[in-house]
Amino acid sequence: MKDILLFWIPWAWKGTQAALMLEKVWKTYTHLSTGDIFRWLVSNDNAIGRYVVDQMNGGKLVNDHVTIHIFNAYFYTAYSENKGMLIDGYPRTLTQLDALMDTVKEHNRDLLWIYFKLSDEQSLTRMMARARKGEDEETMNIRLQEYYEKTFPIVEKFSEHGNLITIDASGSIEEIHEEVMKHIS
Repeated sequence: MKDILLFWIPWAWKGTQAALMLEKVWKTYTHLSTGDIFRWLVSNDNAIGRYVVDQMNGGKLVNDHVTIHIFNAYFYTAYSENKGMLIDGYPRTLTQLDALMDTVKEHNRDLLWIYFKLSDEQSLTRMMARARKGEDEETMNIRLQEYYEKTFPIVEKFSEHGNLITIDASGSIEEIHEEVMKHIS
């Protein structure tokens, strides 16, 4: 069984697709979402949660060191369940990618990489429609810039090697889901 890794440009409905996928594969896959983990940390009063809030409010990614250690803690817990993993929101930088590849190699895991592609204009439109209190277009542009500087190099690396499935995320949620399921069935 392969682990499935979801990549995206911001607001390409990756999280929605992960939830829809899990409805069909929940018995054989464990969902590992760094976004969910960070939201949980934020909802509890602790130093990591406060740090995550500061980063998110500025439109920035959480530090690699923190993200890698948090991901690995959850990975090892999920690994013990003997299921495939649906990895959602990680890695977001080349440093995180290196750490993930070490973990994957150590545990002899295979990965299926799925990238949700969307134009910058569509991404910004969706971001503004779902903006949280205090978020403005400047914050959204910082997020998009962070994506291109830190996350997109991962997409480029895997597309060069032919190990990346690209899904057009400009369609409806249902159309995107149908395309995703063709690749994981």
